[in-house]
Amino acid sequence: MAMLQGVKVESDHAMTAFDHGVYEYLQSWSYEHDKNMDERAYRMSMSTLRRFLGPHTKTVDIIASLEKLGEIKLSYTLASGPHFISVKMITSWLEVKGEETVVGWQWPEPIRELMRDLGVGRYAHIELVPLTTDGMSSRYSAPLYKWLAFEAAQRKWKPGQSNTFELLIEPGRLVSEIDFPQDQETGKYNIGKLTKFATSTFVEDTKNVRKFSVAVKPEYEAVRGRKISAYKFTITVNPPSMHNVRVRYGKAEFRRGGKDDPKYQVRSDTWLKATKAFGVEGSPMQHLVHWKIFDLWLVALQEALDNKRLTPGFETRQYRGESLLMAMEAEGADFACWGFLSEEVVEPDLLEHLEMLPRHERSYIEINADNGRRDRVGWRTDRRRKVSKKLHDAIHVPGPVAEEPVTFETCSKAHVYFSLSVDELESRIFEKLKTLRWKGSRTFTLVSHYADENGHDGTWNIDIHPTYEEWCAVLNKLSAAKKGTEIYS
Repeated sequence: MAMLQGVKVESDHAMTAFDHGVYEYLQSWSYEHDKNMDERAYRMSMSTLRRFLGPHTKTVDIIASLEKLGEIKLSYTLASGPHFISVKMITSWLEVKGEETVVGWQWPEPIRELMRDLGVGRYAHIELVPLTTDGMSSRYSAPLYKWLAFEAAQRKWKPGQSNTFELLIEPGRLVSEIDFPQDQETGKYNIGKLTKFATSTFVEDTKNVRKFSVAVKPEYEAVRGRKISAYKFTITVNPPSMHNVRVRYGKAEFRRGGKDDPKYQVRSDTWLKATKAFGVEGSPMQHLVHWKIFDLWLVALQEALDNKRLTPGFETRQYRGESLLMAMEAEGADFACWGFLSEEVVEPDLLEHLEMLPRHERSYIEINADNGRRDRVGWRTDRRRKVSKKLHDAIHVPGPVAEEPVTFETCSKAHVYFSLSVDELESRIFEKLKTLRWKGSRTFTLVSHYADENGHDGTWNIDIHPTYEEWCAVLNKLSAAKKGTEIYS
């Protein structure tokens, strides 16, 4: 804990996600093979490190990253008193044995002793990327971040659970832990500035932290004046980083996923890692094998490239739509893919949508996404597209075309039903209709329906061409004799 709150980065180097992966893997390797940190040096085949970092990783990239890490220096103070200045993060070298290249490295003595004393499980990994790339706007953010990083490290992310915990920190303790300015004599401090830092500045400074996310709000005492009693830090532990998930596999198992455009190519072992990290009991992905997770990724990628949303998450999520393409541009397809899967396992959106669809409709979406991948690498997809078209036609069956309702203006016939006998109709209505003079320009047939004395249906027809006003007047006069509403056809 003392180490975490005292570390300072002296160098101005910009740490990338690739550098982060190299350093973290060397650190994990050291702990796994030497839990007591007794060894003075460690060695690993370059091919092993390159395989961990991805099939497209070049040796020159690893060498450049190791050189950069060797130039970064740290300073820190231990609880026991010693203050260390300008301690290198790592010292590394290469050994060439025939055709094999071996990476060797040492932890500087102060760091090695510190790692040994802390022991596995009693330390927290500090993400140097948010500390060195853009920096933190407030000098108080770094010590508070390291404190919360230690607390988050004590809690393992579990799929299907909230993975959220709360810390109540009193203002006075927060002031002392981050060395916030206070009067030396009275111990007073500016509570307004402290609150703004905790609830706004710090949250903004840690938005790029991958291990956890944090929200802060003040808690008030139930007294007059709304005195702040504590700050409630709500911390959500995020799914593990891809670099922290280790899998063992043979050559056959390594060939997972599928070939894609280099810009969108995801390393093969990602799908094995995703199955191990996310496909466990209690997880929304527990039923998915590696190739189904690959299909899910292709659907999200095709959705982004087509710019046609499948769910509302297309506009709101960090790794969907345009944001997904931007993440691939900035960090690479591996990082963006893992970010997308991490979002889905925490709160399923696209996954849930696909599972709710009928099987043939889901298959159409997945085949269409895979056709997009095959197009990008120049493979023929004629046969697959025929299958896709059959599924499309089965899904999009054209429904009956809704007919426009027939009205007075469009009808060819108007049907009027009467309740009078045929004799009465002839004397009272039919003779009068014959003598009417119409002023309209469109002719249609008036069909009069009636029942004769034997109960048989009969009709009487006449062609008329009334204006709408004349027609309404006639219907009004006939209202006492007709049944129901007239019908147009």
